[in-house]
Amino acid sequence: MTRADFTDVAVSTLMTITGHDPVRVVLRWSTQTPLLVTIHIHVDGMRIDWDTTRALIADGLTGRAGDGDIRVEPLEPCRAGPLMVITLGRPGAPTCRLGARRCDLQQFLDRTVQEIPLGTEQVTVPNDLDGFRVYDWF
Repeated sequence: MTRADFTDVAVSTLMTITGHDPVRVVLRWSTQTPLLVTIHIHVDGMRIDWDTTRALIADGLTGRAGDGDIRVEPLEPCRAGPLMVITLGRPGAPTCRLGARRCDLQQFLDRTVQEIPLGTEQVTVPNDLDGFRVYDWF
């Protein structure tokens, strides 16, 4: 597959981490892995990566979503506009809580949906007996 065979969508934004100055966070999605969103957090000269699903972020825009290592939920609007919280880490013992503007997450999702609408992702899964099959994930 060449670079022209797939599309990357990324948004870079400043987010807040509880107890830290704002940090740069990049959300990255590719048509090569349409179910996956990688969250790159740049803090203290390091990059920390967390993988989640596009559906979890979409669900979190309208209400609390996720009950595992990544949870997304809206907060009450403030002067900066509607905000979201992305909590990373085990429930009851979060590693960090990222505060993000809802419009940044919505813009990111809108750009991915232009490429592949939510719920229509197809993923190629290798099968030793039959070569490759395409499965719809739902």
